[in-house]
Amino acid sequence: MAADMKQTIAQAAKDLLMDKSVKRLTVKDIVERCGVNRNTFYYHFRDIPDAVEAMVKEELNDILKDQKVPESVSDCMEILVNAVQKNKKAMIHLYRSIQRDVFADYLDHAAERVVEELINRAVGDFEMDQEDRHLISRYYKCVFVGVILDWLRHDMDYDILSDMHKLEYIYEKSLESQYKNLK
Repeated sequence: MAADMKQTIAQAAKDLLMDKSVKRLTVKDIVERCGVNRNTFYYHFRDIPDAVEAMVKEELNDILKDQKVPESVSDCMEILVNAVQKNKKAMIHLYRSIQRDVFADYLDHAAERVVEELINRAVGDFEMDQEDRHLISRYYKCVFVGVILDWLRHDMDYDILSDMHKLEYIYEKSLESQYKNLK
């Protein structure tokens, strides 16, 4: 029952973030939205930043647990972009808030999980040094998080997935060209 109430309060915070910034969000707003009293809120959360952090964590975990295993770099980006786009206004408000680091940390964690799934799928039975896996994972994670944060900085006003597909195509053609030059 307590876990359900915590989720209800976090959901109310998320719903309110669709309409207002984090700094304008109040405990009163949240408790009125979910029909509980202030004591109930403070039983589950220290403050609004704590509730927002729980909301971000829950949102990204929900999205990631139901995702298919990515088959390409573009699939990884698509999973992460869909997670952010699902609650576009709330994510922009969170990105613009003082809690940007909370959002970036969870996005970083989500990107790492998605990339590791891709690496595990791509490598399969092939033996790859753990240090090399970590290097590849860290590289792509940083690329994805950086690109998504830039996209948020620009109010999600460009087609990030189209750009990703275009870059993937350019990269593949570049590799093809390099391979032909080796012959």
